[in-house]
Amino acid sequence: MTDTASHDQPLKLRNFYLGRQPVLDRNQALFGYELLFRGSAQGPAQIDSGLSASAGVIHHASQLGLPRAIGDATAFLNVDTDVLHSDMFAFLPRERTVLEIVRSVEPNDAVIRRMTELSQHGFRFAAEASAHGASLARLLPVIDYVKMDLRELPVVTLLSLAPRLRGTGKRLVAEKVETHNEYRTCLDIGFDYFQGYYF
Repeated sequence: MTDTASHDQPLKLRNFYLGRQPVLDRNQALFGYELLFRGSAQGPAQIDSGLSASAGVIHHASQLGLPRAIGDATAFLNVDTDVLHSDMFAFLPRERTVLEIVRSVEPNDAVIRRMTELSQHGFRFAAEASAHGASLARLLPVIDYVKMDLRELPVVTLLSLAPRLRGTGKRLVAEKVETHNEYRTCLDIGFDYFQGYYF
């Protein structure tokens, strides 16, 4: 895709790549996409992260029109502290946007206040359990989805953590599901949504 952006020159053309990783429900029907931005045609390991990547995804999704990027699905967008405190995603459809709090975000009072404010405007939030560790407890009152990375959490941890989180009303997303057996195990544990190379 080609994008027009103003930098040092009044008008400059540059390429961008908007990646989509599907998020599927328990019947393997499409629920949403996690949107990822690449500044060049790099492999999956080279996907940009941080503020520039989040801003890139949001900017390009707005240029394309989010329906062109995700159809009728829900968009999961990674946001860091800077993006969270900005207004760059204000134009996104709130009922179809989940803001995913990245590992670098410290859930301090200012962050929780901002998430609460955005929740009141219809935005939903996700956080990854192993990325936030003990601070996940601080995020739980203001998030809707808890992601669990199968590469970072052993099955015994999933078996104890998943029921506790489901008891709080959170939707559980299994990340990095790479085999049929992993998918079946996560189904049995009670995960709501799934993403990973298996699909």
